[in-house]
Formats: sequence, C-alpha cells, structure tokens
Amino acid sequence: MNFPWILLSASFIGLWLGFVLHTSAGNELVLDKFSYPYALFLVLLTTLCSGLLWLAWQRQGSLARMLRSFVVTAAITIILLLIVIPPAYIYLHNRSLEKNILTPLNPQAHAFFQYDIAPDIPLNPDNSTIRILALGGSTTYGPELERDQAYPAVLEQILQERFPDTPIKVLNAGVPWYTSMHSLLRYISHYADWKPHIIIVLHAFNDIFQTSEGRLTSGQFRNDYGHFFGALGKRVNPQDHFRERLERFLDDNWFTRTWYSDLRNSPVGNDKEEVDLLRTLPSFHQNMSALVHRALQDDVQVIIANQPFLYRENMPAEEQEELFYDFYYQDYAVVPSVNEQMTAMQVFNETSRELAKDQGVWFVDLESSLIKSTEFMYDDVHYTNAGAHRVASLFIAQLPWSEIIAGIRK
Repeated sequence: MNFPWILLSASFIGLWLGFVLHTSAGNELVLDKFSYPYALFLVLLTTLCSGLLWLAWQRQGSLARMLRSFVVTAAITIILLLIVIPPAYIYLHNRSLEKNILTPLNPQAHAFFQYDIAPDIPLNPDNSTIRILALGGSTTYGPELERDQAYPAVLEQILQERFPDTPIKVLNAGVPWYTSMHSLLRYISHYADWKPHIIIVLHAFNDIFQTSEGRLTSGQFRNDYGHFFGALGKRVNPQDHFRERLERFLDDNWFTRTWYSDLRNSPVGNDKEEVDLLRTLPSFHQNMSALVHRALQDDVQVIIANQPFLYRENMPAEEQEELFYDFYYQDYAVVPSVNEQMTAMQVFNETSRELAKDQGVWFVDLESSLIKSTEFMYDDVHYTNAGAHRVASLFIAQLPWSEIIAGIRK
C-alpha cells in the first residue's frame, strides 16, 4: 500500500471535486449544470490532475521524500502566517476605523434624518415662481448622477422651455434611504413652509425593505419603521469599510464563489425563515394617504408616480449580478427570488395607483413606460442619465401641464 500516493490522490480528488460541485448561472449550460467556459476549465483541470497523479505514480520511490519536504515547508509557512496576519489585521483594521467611523459627523447632519444633502428652502418664497417639490428616496436624488442630470432637474429644464414666461422651480428633495414615512415627516416639518404648488411623490422600493430584520435594523420589525436605521446609518451603524472590503474579497473572488458552492449554498439544514415582503404595505398606504391629505389641506396639487424596476422574468445572469436587494435579507432570512421582489414592487405600485384614484390626484405610470434595460437603470431601480431623462419625459407626456400651470396662476 503506497500511503503517500493515496494521500496525494485524495488531495487532488478533493480539489477537483470541489470545482465539480458548482452549478453555473445562465440558460445555456452543459449537462444543465456548467457554463461552456467553466466546462472547458473542468476538462483542463481533469487532464492536469490526472497527469500529475500518473506522474506521481511513476515516481513512487521519491514521492514520500517530496511530500515530507512539502509538509515541513507548509507547516513553517502556516506558523509564520499565524504570527504575522493577526497583528497586521488588527493594525490595518484600527487604521480603517479611525478614518471611517471615528470621523466627526458633518455639522449639518440631522439627528433623525441624518443626511445633510436635503436642500434648504427660501424662507420667503417668490410668489411669481411655480414651485414643485419632488419627494422620494435615492431614485429621486440620483446618487450616481450630476445634480443637473437627476430627473427633477431635467423636469425643471423641460418645463421652463415649454413655459418660458413662467418661472418654474423643481426642488429635488429626494434623499437616499428615505421612505414614505420620511417624506411625510419632512413635508410637515420642513417643506410645507416653502409653500409648494405641486408635490411629486415617488416611493415603493425603500418601503419594501423596511420589512427587513437583518442588516441596518434593531432586529425586530416595527410598523412605524423605527427599527430600520438606513437613513441614520452614519450615526448608529457606521460603515466598516475595511471589513467590508475583506468580506467582499473572500465572498466574491472566483475561487470561493465556485469551490464546493453547491454544498455551501445548499438549503439543506437552513433554518432561515421566509420574509413577508408585503408586511409594510399598510404602513406605506397610511403614510402616503397622510401625506396626500396634508398636501391637499395646504391647497397643493399632488402627483403620485409608481416606481420603475429592472426585475423581470428570465433576467440575464449578468443583470442579476447588478441587483442588490438581497443585501437586506441574506444574513437572516431566505433571500426572496427576483420574481418575488418583482411581485412586491407591483403590489406597492398598484397601491400608489389606487391611492391616487381614491384621493382624486394626478398619477403617472412610470413603471410600465420605462424599458427594463440597463440603458435606463444600472441596478434594481436607480436611473442612468438616459433613464432620468426618460422619467422626466414621462412626467411631461402623461400630465396636462398647461392646465395645471394655468390653474395655479389663477
């Protein structure tokens, strides 16, 4: 019995089997399991491992000495790594914490609303200007766009070109992480003083994620959204960039994504529960209704829009890799499928439509009119430059602006 050769064979087979137990994403697969490039890699790996094992068999006499030398070298290397890596990690991590967590907050940061990017409003608004307030989250704000590329700025530009004799201001009050609750509170506490003539309300995506009990939450759902600290992230849950980069490297490199992925990602023994994506729907309806009711009391015209999304059936694998919604669920619940997330968005969008109809306010159907393509959205819901221009154009196309502005100027 040649024990060194058996040990080497077991090691090679274990390495090879790890790559075999991986299922590729996509529609065109070899044996319904491997993509064509990955299947070619397995053929090459199998040839290489077989060749090395055959070579080792031919040199059985010297194999024991080679393995002994390899084990000694590996043991010394591991010991050195155990000595060097922990203090290096602690040092680098602490340096990262000093830069990213202990940096004082911007003086303009708000204790509840947190983000200081919400615009200030003039205390004495110009009565000759048509004032339009665009409320929403990051899709309204446009985090990856220049300020003049976000849809409120584009909408203002188009309206001003159409009505050159009427000064028009569209105020972008969208803030990343904001929900219908934030917009309601912000309007009552701040933006109502601007005395807008029109408000545009665009919400759904962020409200759905208030159902989360995982990351960025206190761990237990509350229907007033008080458990979710997304908009307060800089204060109560500051980002640990060093750890995030390390985890991303360990999770996203090709080796760890493929090696024994079928076993590591198997649902067998998974005690995570399914998440109810619709349990914030009553809160969403209540917040939106209260916002519309208050705006109408202030003699403000209301435009409700539904929210476009990239989700669709049979999404290409490369587009699914751009989605981030699973970030909210993966550490505590079974990650919903793309179709489940799509269905939730459709339900919230239909709620917005029904609310607009019941309250007798304007409604703009963005979702069915914006093509589901990375030309217009670079992830789940956020617009590219072309997407923001398309959204602004849809607001123009679906509303009787001449009638609206004429009514305001009376």
